[in-house]
Amino acid sequence: MSPSDLLRQMAEGKLTEEQVRGMMGRLVENDPVLSQVLQVMQRQRQAAPVDPEPESSSATATRRARARARLEALLGELDELSRRMRRVARALGACECLGDEPDCERCHGSGAPGTFPIDRRLFAYLVQPAIDQQSNPMANSNPQMEVRQ
Repeated sequence: MSPSDLLRQMAEGKLTEEQVRGMMGRLVENDPVLSQVLQVMQRQRQAAPVDPEPESSSATATRRARARARLEALLGELDELSRRMRRVARALGACECLGDEPDCERCHGSGAPGTFPIDRRLFAYLVQPAIDQQSNPMANSNPQMEVRQ
């Protein structure tokens, strides 16, 4: 189960607290980005003020709908960032954790760039332009950069 699927099922109340803890523990071990997201969520939950007045069911439903929409947006962003990170790691011949996570099931912290076979197509697309620019700083291989500057 992907992190976003787990969070969706949590939000919909389809999992017991024990199931959530077990699955989250396994996911966090393998996904440093998810680990950071969950830490932020935990801090926000702990810092949330307690509302002394109960809300009406309509206000509660509205808040839940907004929260669910925000959660869906964040899950979409998490999926996209995870996908990008996997591509960058393949281009570099690295584990998704870049060798920074001793508890990583795939590399146990030894999957730094160059450890695994490089995806040559992704390397040419993602890395080679930066190497070319480093070799010749006056040549800009990305015309979009000129527009952004």
